[in-house]
Amino acid sequence: MDRVKQLAARMSLRKPQVESLTCLDKVAKLVEWEKKDEQAVMEDLRKLQKQFPSVEAFERDFLSLCFALATGVGKTRLMGAFIAYLYTEGKSRNFFVLAPNLTIYRKLIADFTPGTKKYVFKGIPELESNQPRVITGENYADGIDVLNNNLFDNELHINIFNVAKINTEVRGGKSPKIKRLNEWIGESYFDYLASLNDLVLLMDESHRYRATAGVRVLNELKPLIGLEFTATPQVESNGKTVPFQNIIYQYSLHEALRDGYVKEPVVATRENFESGLYTEAELEKVKMEDGLFIHENTKTELAVYAKQAGVQVVKPFMLFIAKDQQHAELLKTILESEEVKNGAYQGKVLTIHSSKRGLEKDEVIEKLVHVESPDSDVEIVIHVNMLKEGWDVTNLYTIVPLRAAKSKTLVEQAIGRGLRLPYGEKTGVKEIDRLTIVAHDHFQEIIDEANVPESFIKEGLVLGSSSTSESKKMVEARPLTEDNIIAPVKLHEEVIQATKNEVRKLEGIQTTEALSKYAEELAQKVERLLVHQDKQVIKQTVLNYVLELKQQMDIPDIVFAPSEKVDWGFKPFKLQATDMVLKPLSSDLFIHLLLKDERQRFEHPLDVKDIDAKRVLIERLTDYPEVSYEEHAPLLHDLVKQMMQLLAEQYPNETVPALVLHYKEKVSQVIYDQLKNAYYENNQAGAYQASVVKGFQLLEPLYFAVEKKNIRPVRQPPQEKMMIRQLLFEGFQKCLYPYQRFDSDSERRLTVILEEDHDVIKWFKPAKEQLHIRYGQNQRYVPDFIIETSSDKLLCEVKRSDEQHTDLVIDKAKAAAQWCEVASEYEREHGGKRWKYLLIPHDQIQANQTVESLLSHYEWK
Repeated sequence: MDRVKQLAARMSLRKPQVESLTCLDKVAKLVEWEKKDEQAVMEDLRKLQKQFPSVEAFERDFLSLCFALATGVGKTRLMGAFIAYLYTEGKSRNFFVLAPNLTIYRKLIADFTPGTKKYVFKGIPELESNQPRVITGENYADGIDVLNNNLFDNELHINIFNVAKINTEVRGGKSPKIKRLNEWIGESYFDYLASLNDLVLLMDESHRYRATAGVRVLNELKPLIGLEFTATPQVESNGKTVPFQNIIYQYSLHEALRDGYVKEPVVATRENFESGLYTEAELEKVKMEDGLFIHENTKTELAVYAKQAGVQVVKPFMLFIAKDQQHAELLKTILESEEVKNGAYQGKVLTIHSSKRGLEKDEVIEKLVHVESPDSDVEIVIHVNMLKEGWDVTNLYTIVPLRAAKSKTLVEQAIGRGLRLPYGEKTGVKEIDRLTIVAHDHFQEIIDEANVPESFIKEGLVLGSSSTSESKKMVEARPLTEDNIIAPVKLHEEVIQATKNEVRKLEGIQTTEALSKYAEELAQKVERLLVHQDKQVIKQTVLNYVLELKQQMDIPDIVFAPSEKVDWGFKPFKLQATDMVLKPLSSDLFIHLLLKDERQRFEHPLDVKDIDAKRVLIERLTDYPEVSYEEHAPLLHDLVKQMMQLLAEQYPNETVPALVLHYKEKVSQVIYDQLKNAYYENNQAGAYQASVVKGFQLLEPLYFAVEKKNIRPVRQPPQEKMMIRQLLFEGFQKCLYPYQRFDSDSERRLTVILEEDHDVIKWFKPAKEQLHIRYGQNQRYVPDFIIETSSDKLLCEVKRSDEQHTDLVIDKAKAAAQWCEVASEYEREHGGKRWKYLLIPHDQIQANQTVESLLSHYEWK
């Protein structure tokens, strides 16, 4: 495997990062890797132009190339990949990373320092065993790093400096400290760096180094090559935009949006809004109100998503762009007043002022870094000038520009501040996968521009016309049991969760009634887990929980696997390289041999000629239940052979059989993960073998984001049926949850029937992970309702009448019917009820019907 593919796999690089690294690889092979005079630099330009016509000039005294990547794609990660490539290829071990301001400077130090949260070299063994030495503006002066540079010829040195530390401008009659004589090394540190033959310069936000002073100081540094990174490869000169002439690779925001690497920018206005009818003050008030409305809704959607997905909650904030300092202070006073959300934002507004020259002060911008922290109180940031680079946050979701600007400029500047995705990828929830810009006065202009193919904005968000709309709130619907636990509030969540975890581990329990026998044992297990809590309270909580589980509905936990008659297996495929990292093996290594059941000691180089590593790996793979040696032997041998080849390419200095033996668990897991994706099944719905794990399942809390006005009694039909998914219904007597949401009004009408039918005992809409019904290519199906009557238990699906006979609906029905058959057999053996499946046409649900009538007409048999 070549170096580019190797690094791409190990560092999990995105497509534009891989393409950029490929460009650098080509450059490194095209030019002589050494410092050059002016004539040789021009010769390099001619060579590169043949393969990269976009490079018109280097614009420096040295070879310098610009990689223009959209904000949010990962420029810092790319810098790390470039350094790793040049270092591991033996091209350089001395790098100089330049930051445009203090904020980026400190961020880069953190990202390049081993052991930090966003360390860029994770996954690269050469830089885990030989960690880089990070030299900064604070520690360079003692000269130690320079001395070590001579002592350790293979050590990687990464110099990180703020441009202010090296600027050639004289300050108070003195040159920058880095240019002054250093007694340790007999010259200035700057001169020392300029003397290095392999110094590679990396310029973050390189458009900041295009002024005369910036160009001059970089030329004085005399690097071997310059690598520039920016999202805006252009400068403003005499009122005109001048693009860079040294762009070797460009990945636009349009492409980043297309590939899903960043949030989707949308521009918002009000329904039927005419900005010309408003005074400037009135327009500002409307935009402020609507921005806060969007912010509150986003906050709720993020909280709901975190609960449902089991991830850390992201606290969003919004950005106001003020006209000037006086305007910013006025906005802060208004936003923190009692008139706005009854003072909800008091102490939560951060005002940032620019200098008189319009340049952000590093010390002030640094305060913004903490806005991303979950424990930050800041919900609103007010800034006078548009914030530029260096503000690397992921939780900006709403921008309200309140100063005059051309629509296109406004959008291009604004979106760069909030494009990054907090979870690194899109969630599928549109409200939290987008960045909203409130621009009532520019809405039509921006939407018109959206018709241009390369436009950043693809859609508008139109709010309701009323300014009194309430924001969404998170509504938690707990299953009946958990609302009645008798325990202190502080213990409630912890004890219940621990009890649930222990109950999930149990197998073979026939019913919730039978679970009572294990109540004392469960309580003891939870007590051992929660030693810091009161034992008596824990015991009472667990006993109550087990007792009240019987108020729910016993739903067998059934697992389906393909039957022997089903044509299934794994298709042959090419094993892909991954970011799997295997640390180099030590000189003395003990390996436990599975085949001989003995432990051997090897001295480096490892002698493993008598060990069949391939067979060991195959035996480990066949430990997975669905992998059979008899049926899959040719594929397994092929995959193991591929893995051995990949390891040989990835770790040329290691003995591959020894690596396999030492890391057999990790290596086999990589193969197995890809093997699962090659699964195929030529199966008719129902061709599965079922096994019942236990006779009941636990219900999980449900979470909804909804406006208070959209919570209504279940018997109140929606005025607009198309809006029903935005509503949340309550007022149930038989539902196992206090709130439910419906996909259609037909579902709502069915629940009214369920509530009024004397034969119905309880019902609920299952969560998407509730049942394990499988159909088609091992896909999961969850019916709309689970219902218990005096004589039966029912799975129920409400489907449009014109979809009743589609292949998809029929496949799901067959699978559900098989599930019911297995569940019925299990419940008959344990004194339970029969399960049946109903497929009801949406237009056949009438108020005068009963469940018995629906069952007689629409039971699937």
